[in-house]
Amino acid sequence: MFQIFLIGSLFSALLTIYILIIKKDALKSYSDYLLSIFIIFLSWNVLIYLLLYYALIIEVPYLIKTAA
Repeated sequence: MFQIFLIGSLFSALLTIYILIIKKDALKSYSDYLLSIFIIFLSWNVLIYLLLYYALIIEVPYLIKTAA
């Protein structure tokens, strides 16, 4: 049940990045880019956690230390 929230947060994080970088008006600020990079790093950690939880990390074992 808890993993459904994590998957939903990944999709909402990607939607937020899309809105911040691509769909926003021409006035993009430095803080928008920093926030997007921060959200990408947080999403990466959640993705690695889900891979570990569902034991799919066996398919891509070289990714296990990248989130640390």
